[in-house]
Amino acid sequence: MRFGEVYSVVAMALAVNFHEILDVSHFMRIKKSNGWIVRNKTPLNLRGSELYAKFLKEESSAALCDDFVLLKPKFLASYYFLDAKDALKKFYKSIKFEPKMGEIDSISNQLLLIAAILKNEANKNSQRLLATVATAYFLPYADKLAKDVQECSNSSFYKSMGYFLEDFCLALNAMIGAKQKMIVKPLKFQKF
Repeated sequence: MRFGEVYSVVAMALAVNFHEILDVSHFMRIKKSNGWIVRNKTPLNLRGSELYAKFLKEESSAALCDDFVLLKPKFLASYYFLDAKDALKKFYKSIKFEPKMGEIDSISNQLLLIAAILKNEANKNSQRLLATVATAYFLPYADKLAKDVQECSNSSFYKSMGYFLEDFCLALNAMIGAKQKMIVKPLKFQKF
């Protein structure tokens, strides 16, 4: 499996976990797993894996439900950036992307788009699109969200998702830095 395909799967898993409260079947499927999708030696992945193992061993779905309700407003870019919803709506329309998970500015929709780009064979256009999405929209928001999820979560599950999201952001930065030599001007989201 290609590196991009692996991280496409990671993006999809993060998208689902940030989209809605896990239903019983999804919760049970996760509980039967041996660990997170990607294991590497980065401090973020190691910490996330530690917390994920604790979740697998000790946590109930009720703890995750409580955390999801607490964190849900942060799963929207407009929580951090006033004009995020409008900016993303225009951008998605320009590239003909149809958001499928909740609000237009949800982290899940951005992760779905990134997953779709990573899943396909890399070429000049896809790399340019990935760099644009990452630098102009995703990374300014996801970096903030990852830290908040790590700090504000009560459950080991969501704390681990914060570390895995931050690790994903670093991997994405490496992908666009290694493959994309052009400079993409980041969008200036208006802060509250």
